Amino acid sequence: MATAAESPTLTREVVINAAPATVHGFLVDPEKLVRWMGHSARLEAHVGGAIEINYNGFDIMRGEYTEISPNRVSMTWGWEDNEALGPGQSHVTFDLVPQGSSTLLRLTHAGLPIEMQPQFGDGWDHFTTRLAAVVEGRDPGPDAWAPRKAELIAGEVRQLMRETRALLSQAPGPALARKSASEGWTATALGAHIAGHLALAGLVQECIEGRSQFLANATLDDLDNANAERAGVAASLTRTDVLALFDDIDGPLKAMREVPDEDLEKGMAVKFSPSGYITAGQLAEGPLLQNVREHVASLRATIA
Repeated sequence: MATAAESPTLTREVVINAAPATVHGFLVDPEKLVRWMGHSARLEAHVGGAIEINYNGFDIMRGEYTEISPNRVSMTWGWEDNEALGPGQSHVTFDLVPQGSSTLLRLTHAGLPIEMQPQFGDGWDHFTTRLAAVVEGRDPGPDAWAPRKAELIAGEVRQLMRETRALLSQAPGPALARKSASEGWTATALGAHIAGHLALAGLVQECIEGRSQFLANATLDDLDNANAERAGVAASLTRTDVLALFDDIDGPLKAMREVPDEDLEKGMAVKFSPSGYITAGQLAEGPLLQNVREHVASLRATIA
């Protein structure tokens, strides 16, 4: 079997009706880059600068710029948590060749495992077509590869859970005993509470199907009392105990990320909502995502 170093280089070319300097901006400016590829991006546009292109919260490209010049942008390319092609394991170069008032964009992707070349070939065909459209000021149309709404929510929850695990892992011991200003819980208890929100991902599907007895019967007082009780128990947990709650982040989110957008409009009658009804989308965006955002912000402040 050929190694990545032995693999042939993948090449794509597209003529763009714009000057190289215009095309260049769409390779180094995060706001411009996400108009043709990815959901969000963080780019440090200098040699050695970090690159992060987040497609959906699960598929995240990480690399760094290796060359930035007027007619060439090069970067390492790999996927977070991917053994087959991790960060730094392949190399992408965009050559910007002037052709009159236009630019020949020549893309080369070196270091790809042979078995991954077909999917990357399809991917670069898709994204370079979109790049040409947005640079030329045309509407590239809906991105057929864009993530579903539920996938974006699940992806952000995933990133927040991973951040929580990192915060708890790196915090000095005394910081874990501090109480948060918002909730009045120790950092350890707050971390355990954040992990507990993963269970809500499963309730999203039950809400769609209208079969969750918990959602149907719980009142606001029930939820507040349960949270207080769990916080009391969690206060005695060790760092190791709490970190173990984050051992499987992706599992509970797997089904939720596949939920079609239209299913998020489905819901069921509940007691804890003033309206007496909640949709799956409201459950995912509120008690799951928004609450986790707020709790993680509180945890950051508590252990800072």
